[in-house]
Amino acid sequence: MNNIRIHKLDLKRDENLEYYNIFDLHNSLMDEWNSLNNDFHKWKQPKLFMFYEKEKIRSYYKPIEDLQNQYITWNNLATNFLNKPNLRFSEGVNKDIGFIHYTSSLSDTKNHLSNNMVLIINNFKTIQERYKSKVNFIIAIFSATISTIGLGIALWTIFN
Repeated sequence: MNNIRIHKLDLKRDENLEYYNIFDLHNSLMDEWNSLNNDFHKWKQPKLFMFYEKEKIRSYYKPIEDLQNQYITWNNLATNFLNKPNLRFSEGVNKDIGFIHYTSSLSDTKNHLSNNMVLIINNFKTIQERYKSKVNFIIAIFSATISTIGLGIALWTIFN
């Protein structure tokens, strides 16, 4: 059996502020993302009367747009850092393994947040589509009712 080697990968925050600031910004973006996504998952559309539903949906346009803009800024920071990483390791740290570990961690985080942004946009579009579908259904029911009443009146006038 092969021996497993344990490496010390200490990356000091005060010497790597740029790297840690990228992760701090990521954490704040994820807080906003969680808040919005929880709202979308808890969304309950009324069965019939949808008076203020459109305004409720529109109230999320600005927060989603702000989140997208913050994501674009964060993605640029992460991409620039990954293109030219600037990591400073302590003495006694295997710098090659540390470099691979921390850049891979940032790359994975970048991909994960990208997938999360696609997910939240899809969740929001689903809410919009459900609203449009419900409105169209209500219009169709109303039209069918009016048509049936009109047919009944027309038949009544023909036979009377």
